[in-house]
Amino acid sequence: MCDISNHLILSETDNCQITWCSGCRTYSLIFNNCCASFTEPEFKQYKCILDNLKTADFHYDLLGKGHALLKNPKVNVGFCLTQDDATKLTDLIGQALVMSEAYQIVKQ
Repeated sequence: MCDISNHLILSETDNCQITWCSGCRTYSLIFNNCCASFTEPEFKQYKCILDNLKTADFHYDLLGKGHALLKNPKVNVGFCLTQDDATKLTDLIGQALVMSEAYQIVKQ
């Protein structure tokens, strides 16, 4: 990960922050206590996965709430999200992508 001065905050809430690093050209997603980095195609694919979640995907019962577990089968870490979390995260990623496009236009 690059120096913090290379990071541009694209969207954030109390428990989520999405940044763009101009140095390594990656998106960083911090959600609750999880952090992940994505290339642009990976980030767009992650949003697509969130967009396509169905009610049946939220079948893991944790603390009395249904959760979906999103993880890469090649790693042992993933995001565990409620339907509300998934909706909010999808919206924030959408905002971040729009802000990133605006930043690229302004930067030119």
